[in-house]
Amino acid sequence: MEDMFRGTLPGGTLRLSQNGDHLYHYSYLSAFAERCIVPEGCCVPVRKDASLDVAALVGCAVMTGYGAAVTRARIRPGEAIAVFGAVGVGLSAVMGASLAGAAAIVAVDPFGFRRETALELGATHALDPGQDDVTTFMRDLTDGRGADAAIDSAGVPGVLAQAYATVRRGGTVVAVGLPPEGAVAELPASDLAREEKVITGSFYGSCSPQVDMPVVLDLYMEGRLPLDKLISRSYALEEINEAFAAMNGGEVARTVIKP
Repeated sequence: MEDMFRGTLPGGTLRLSQNGDHLYHYSYLSAFAERCIVPEGCCVPVRKDASLDVAALVGCAVMTGYGAAVTRARIRPGEAIAVFGAVGVGLSAVMGASLAGAAAIVAVDPFGFRRETALELGATHALDPGQDDVTTFMRDLTDGRGADAAIDSAGVPGVLAQAYATVRRGGTVVAVGLPPEGAVAELPASDLAREEKVITGSFYGSCSPQVDMPVVLDLYMEGRLPLDKLISRSYALEEINEAFAAMNGGEVARTVIKP
């Protein structure tokens, strides 16, 4: 794991260069390229009849959000869930929560397109954090208790504290989104003991890739996870800056880069 954060391949090696200078490997792969070096341990066999566009999503966004909901939060039928951030990871958490049988799934995102997409993918409600009081809404929705679990897929400073306020006593808060380095989350210290809430992280959906990724693709092929609806647009490799701009502008749920 330390090698990945340093931008090298497993073992600390670098295999890419440009004009004699080393290039670093993002998450062991650096796949936004015509060719990339793929460590054997990063390869997961998948069924041949699955769409490669959909399979590309499973390798990060889908597994991260789905796993945060199903594996880490362990959502059970009938529960009320809040998901902060409705891009690829958050929308995958919405689908995971829906598959797990959550009765109420509240997606929170500032962009209208993302809120609409969340509703299409299984959310029962969608809120704008700039206009709606999420904590009050969740308590009204649950007869004053609060959400059973909240997932912070945004990683924006302050959102984790909002997720904490949203869940009931004894509820679970799952931190998924990565805030800027050095950012600090502030929580009400006296409530930590009194309310017995569980605060946990989830990296890559707390999954076992070799086992869980084929299962997720099976769920898609069986029509139980509509992963293809995440793909808003496809871009050529040379259009990657436009793809990032569309993502940052809230115009898309997920895009696929095709070299």
